[in-house]
Amino acid sequence: MSPRVLISGIILICVLPFFAAWQVYKNPQWIDGTTNYGRLIVPVIKIDRTQFIGLDRLSQYPINQLKGRWVMIHLITKNDCELPCRESLHKTKQIRLMLHQDLMRVRRLLVVGDNVASSRLDNDGALLRVRPGKSFIARVSSVLGGPLDQGMLLLMDPLGNLMMWYPSGFDPYRVKKDMKKLLNVSQIG
Repeated sequence: MSPRVLISGIILICVLPFFAAWQVYKNPQWIDGTTNYGRLIVPVIKIDRTQFIGLDRLSQYPINQLKGRWVMIHLITKNDCELPCRESLHKTKQIRLMLHQDLMRVRRLLVVGDNVASSRLDNDGALLRVRPGKSFIARVSSVLGGPLDQGMLLLMDPLGNLMMWYPSGFDPYRVKKDMKKLLNVSQIG
């Protein structure tokens, strides 16, 4: 091997990492630094739990049970949400069961808009059904940037902040992974 080739190889070995680092610095979109699957809500939406009005006898008193717990929230704003809403409700029921020892730290909540019949969607006895306050759906749609997707899922932390959302047709195993991370890190709830 000639000395020129050897010196060129050594210079290339020394310069190449700096060039690669500079390219990654200039193009941060090449590296995805997030580990969550859901979309973060920025800024978080602070929710007053007392604005929820229970729709049935089961939901009248347990609204206080939402305090200090992680809550998977389903929003139904239209009557035509049949299949996506059923699938979403079934998926969160299964997610909650897959959490095993953390099962009691998570609740499910169905937020039903005005003039929407919720009784035909799911007959799960552990699902709380509520009507929101007047500004709830408007606040959520304004922060998320548009009309709300039927069958979407929102996550509320134990302090009452909506902090993450999943579009309709979400993967339950990805939601479970996010929930496991949140429950492991969380000092409350």
